[in-house]
Amino acid sequence: MKTSNHYEQIANSTFSKIFPYLLQDLKNYYNLPFTNKTIAEIGTGPGYILKELLKEDFSKIYGIDLSLDMLIRAYKNNSNANNLLLLNANAEKLPFKNSSIDIVFSRGSVFFWKDLKSALNEIYRVLNNNGFLLIGGGYGISTPPEI
Repeated sequence: MKTSNHYEQIANSTFSKIFPYLLQDLKNYYNLPFTNKTIAEIGTGPGYILKELLKEDFSKIYGIDLSLDMLIRAYKNNSNANNLLLLNANAEKLPFKNSSIDIVFSRGSVFFWKDLKSALNEIYRVLNNNGFLLIGGGYGISTPPEI
């Protein structure tokens, strides 16, 4: 089975329950309105967290992934979004101008970044002065224990 097929099956069955809670974590930590904010999700995969982000009032949402296959899946899963742009890139070389992003969000992809220090420096470069970063893995803080 192709790796991307396997991941999408797991995301649909197991992880789908936690995606709303990951968005809740972002809301809790950011603690400001998303109106007129740009967000870049690194490691967007098939775009299930993007579905949650699209429910909010971001001015622009960027989904970033190394895998073209995953970006195609993300497009198919979010094809009606008009404020979404999917980009084939990695965390170590983000295709944004300096200080141009309000929020960088990544769940589960940090473990695959080849050079963590370079990736964090690159994220710092693209975040604006009041920028916010939330990265991690696992179930997040808001996910109820029973899930």
